[in-house]
Amino acid sequence: MIGYEETPSVVRGTTRCRHAIDGGDFPGAVALLKDLAKPLCDRGEAHTFVGLVERIPPHLRADDIELALRTGEAWTELAQWQRAALCYERAHRLAERAGRADERARVLTAQGVLSWYRGDIPGAGRLLEAARRLLADTDEEHRDWDELREGLALVHSGQGRLDEAEGLLRRQLRVFQRRADAEGQRHVLANTALLVALRRGDFDNAGALLREAVDIARQHGLRLGLARTHNCLAFVLNWSGQHAEALDHAQWALRHSGSPPVSHIVGFAQYNRAVALLHQGDTEAAHDACLRSLRELDSGCSSLLGADVLMAQAQAESSRSLLSAARTARSAVDVARMQQDLWTLAVHLVAYAGLADPAAARAALEEAGTLLERYGDPHQLLRWRLAAASLAHTEGDRAALGEHVGHLLTQMCHYPGLTASITERLGVLLPAAIEHGSAPLPLPGPLGTAWAQAFAPLAADLLASPDERVREWAVRALGRQREAWAYELLAGHRDPTARIRGMAAEAISDAGHQPLPEIGLRCLGGSEVRLSGVLVLPERWGSLHAQLILFRLAHTGGATRDELIELLWPDEDPARTEARLRTTIRILRSALRPAWHPRADYITHRAGRYGLSSGVQVTSDVQRFEHWIDHARRQEGAPRWQSCEQAVACYRGPFLPDWRQEWAHRERERLTGRWLWALEEHGSALLAADRAEEAEERARQVIAVDELRERAWRVLLHALDRQGRRAEAVRSYRQLQELLHDLLGTAPAPATRRLAGRLTG
Repeated sequence: MIGYEETPSVVRGTTRCRHAIDGGDFPGAVALLKDLAKPLCDRGEAHTFVGLVERIPPHLRADDIELALRTGEAWTELAQWQRAALCYERAHRLAERAGRADERARVLTAQGVLSWYRGDIPGAGRLLEAARRLLADTDEEHRDWDELREGLALVHSGQGRLDEAEGLLRRQLRVFQRRADAEGQRHVLANTALLVALRRGDFDNAGALLREAVDIARQHGLRLGLARTHNCLAFVLNWSGQHAEALDHAQWALRHSGSPPVSHIVGFAQYNRAVALLHQGDTEAAHDACLRSLRELDSGCSSLLGADVLMAQAQAESSRSLLSAARTARSAVDVARMQQDLWTLAVHLVAYAGLADPAAARAALEEAGTLLERYGDPHQLLRWRLAAASLAHTEGDRAALGEHVGHLLTQMCHYPGLTASITERLGVLLPAAIEHGSAPLPLPGPLGTAWAQAFAPLAADLLASPDERVREWAVRALGRQREAWAYELLAGHRDPTARIRGMAAEAISDAGHQPLPEIGLRCLGGSEVRLSGVLVLPERWGSLHAQLILFRLAHTGGATRDELIELLWPDEDPARTEARLRTTIRILRSALRPAWHPRADYITHRAGRYGLSSGVQVTSDVQRFEHWIDHARRQEGAPRWQSCEQAVACYRGPFLPDWRQEWAHRERERLTGRWLWALEEHGSALLAADRAEEAEERARQVIAVDELRERAWRVLLHALDRQGRRAEAVRSYRQLQELLHDLLGTAPAPATRRLAGRLTG
């Protein structure tokens, strides 16, 4: 499938259709319209399609089932549910009159999907099951199954039948892959990702599916499909707490929402913006985005997304008036209840409980708990536990508080996407549960990277508590982790109680028997050393000389005494600097010996050479950057530019920018050159995907560093031309001409001159 900006046949077909209507050839126009319906809707031009249909006299289109179905789909795309329903009713009457099972199944499927859009989940299920029975004897590769399978998956997910829903979507994806249907693949991947993220809480898998969908949309030029997928990515990122990245994707979807903008895309993007802005503390902008979203979604009453937007609006209003926020949240619950989607209703009942008075909150949580238990969604049950724990804390219910917090501690490690929302509240709930709970709280299991980063500040606060029971629980919980970050906190804790000090020392003693912690180096855009993720603080180095030796040994594999002296003191007598080298090596060994691993020794000295101990793992951002560059050079097409994109993301700045040693300068120049190559490759790929604004940004990044790289100038000229800024492109070419003449005494390359000729011709 090719994108709408590259489909001249659709433009020609639309023109021919207009001419046929103007000339009174209505049968010819109807035939053209049936072929144009899907391409025009994919282009975001459903309004064009229905405008053409309505120019045909009603009696000349009244008996065409296909045209009635296509018109209904277009009205659905435009969120005009009532008009879509009228079209489907006409198609249903025609199918009944014709007596064809396949036509009746198509109409029932369309009506079922429309019912789902309007929030009637049970009604959608009945219609789609009726369609499935009619197609029971039809080959499942037949296109009539496409919409039916996706519609049934939506209904099953709304009814809690997640495995069945995901199975249907996976089966449909295989069908689209066999057909090489790019838009179909993108669409199913996006739907599967939303199911996996929201109903299962598997945000990593959902993100991978959506990025695959983005790649398909870019490769095939599906511009509106790409905007829809960016919206889905923003939605999932918001749910997983990555709000800054979610805002970027929402803004991208808004900028590329079609011309004129497609209401669904704009409404969804504004909602995603609202959620991201809300979590960034900009409640005014979030509230405005909610209102814009509701306008696009027909005031939220006829859209499944409407309840979500209303709840986001309530959260935005809570900073000004809790009473107003509770009323809006109640409206969101009412919309979800009207839609009869039990999962959505449960989620919004939990959110409403956080804004309502205690009595209303208790009733909402009781209903939500019942629904979620029936639904079997552990991810949302954890959110429910958090809300229930907050209510128990407010009401002073110690038993309930301990029960809910205990459940959170034992289950939270399985849901890294909830780190932000849970740890924020645990900072209040956990000490209260320890101090006032009626039973001892369980200790959390191994937390993993995401939870460790969120839990470490909370654990530090618990260790500083004046309550001995809180400090004891924190020491036990940290000792159970057996990770560097936990040992670091325990080693730095000086408890006033001898018993708890002994517990901390016992926990730390286990660390000395473990392998040496991994060294992590940041070299790009600064210098930083971590041991198993724990930062070695700058004051431990004494001077940059010790750190410089470590970077040199890690980067080159080893060095002699003379090489290190030449590195550190190139202009001094080696005989006078030998003692200083030994002192610097001692400082390095001390810096790499954390208090919780007193026997750690990373530096060896054998046969006159210094090096790192065997078996020590060293990772660095340079390794990751070069891995992606090397991978890109071995690839072609999409894998090549994807690897370049990863490399660009790894490059956070020049190699060790503050160090002036010759070897560091040579390495800095080499890595900068590889980064510029990746930027040029990525810019060219962005141009091919018609992402001219981003391609321009990449080209300007290159030119800002090396203004004589002509390839970057060609990318810039193309990007400006694609954006309709031809005069600026011509001025940029003249700027390049002057640079090359003044600095090198040469003219631009033939490829650049040919491009300039097209711009000025």
